[in-house]
Amino acid sequence: MLLAAGIAVPLVLVGTLDLRNMWRLSRSQLNDSVKQQVDLASVALERWLDNQKKALDAIAALAGDKDTSTPAIRENLESVLRTRPFWLDLRITNAAGTTLMSQPSRREVLPNALTDYLVSEMRERNSWTLVTDRTVDEARPIVVIAVPTEKAGAVIARIDGAAINELFDSIELSPQVVISVIDADGRVLYRRRGSETSSEADLSWPPLSSVITNERTNVVELTSPIDGVKRVYGMAHVRETGLVALIGIPSSTLYEPARRRLIRYAVTGLIALLLAMAAALVIERSIVQPVRRLRATSQRLGGGDLTARAPRLGDGEIGDLGTAFNTMAGQIAEREERLKELDRLKSEFVSSVSHELKTPLTTIKLLAHLLQRTDLTDDEKTDYAKTIAIECDRQIDFVGNSICRALNLELTSCAKRASTCVS
Repeated sequence: MLLAAGIAVPLVLVGTLDLRNMWRLSRSQLNDSVKQQVDLASVALERWLDNQKKALDAIAALAGDKDTSTPAIRENLESVLRTRPFWLDLRITNAAGTTLMSQPSRREVLPNALTDYLVSEMRERNSWTLVTDRTVDEARPIVVIAVPTEKAGAVIARIDGAAINELFDSIELSPQVVISVIDADGRVLYRRRGSETSSEADLSWPPLSSVITNERTNVVELTSPIDGVKRVYGMAHVRETGLVALIGIPSSTLYEPARRRLIRYAVTGLIALLLAMAAALVIERSIVQPVRRLRATSQRLGGGDLTARAPRLGDGEIGDLGTAFNTMAGQIAEREERLKELDRLKSEFVSSVSHELKTPLTTIKLLAHLLQRTDLTDDEKTDYAKTIAIECDRQIDFVGNSICRALNLELTSCAKRASTCVS
């Protein structure tokens, strides 16, 4: 188990880091795709604005070297308006912001604050400028584009914001996908979700100003305050205009496939880990535990318990090992019994030999005491001496021949058996 844990824990850590890196890579790739989409939208908007600006540049060039009251300039203004149905009006102003000519002719004038802002922006940037005007109708903003003339005046066109609808409405969007254009004040200039018609552009988005960066494109994840859907928004600045193009894709739609794939990988890895742990448990139960039981049994046997036998250890090599151990233990117990029997026989043999030696020696000792008496006749002494000699010869022959050979054979047999049991 320790070995399995030692292998599994590093694998889990490495797998977790790999999944984390894979998620970061997948998310980065998805974010890059969102950036590419919003970049295309911003480029389309830039090209549309460039087309509007080019028409104004042509008028500014014409107004720069002629009197603005000439019929040629008026006819040019009328021609431009006829070809651009979303243009509300055109006007030429002097450096002070006074309208010198407008088409169509109307008494309506630009608000002084808006005119002053346009003039100051053009002078500061020394280029054209764009603002959104909501003074007429909050729900229908007007895009105001102004380009400078050589006489420090300006050519100003007011364009209905609905023109942006015509630009983006032909784009096929999936459900819940949003395309928007936000002005410099953070207010929605255009918004469309999925196949729905364009939303009213009277909405503002305060959280957007906190995430807009100076980068050309950026990707953020926000919950829309308009419909409450959490989306991944790709944002792209429309150069020199202050406008921001957005494409929002629901997080569940964009990230969910990659997230599900990573979850599958994680679940698969977890299942593999659990299977490895289960395999380790099976191995531990089938090999380690039987070996432990066999070791405990061998320790009992080595401690002198000759009745110790290994339990059934299963089939296979472990089972054969247990069977062989029990066979060996049985042989050791049998040889131990034989050694005990030999020891008993040896004791009986020594006792018998001791008896055979003790009886004649007693006779010899008794006759030796009798020979010390002084009242014995010469014949008695001679008879006793012969008896002693005969008994001594008999014992010498018994000890020297029969007993020594028998004792040597028994001791040799015991030594061999003892050596066999030990081995």
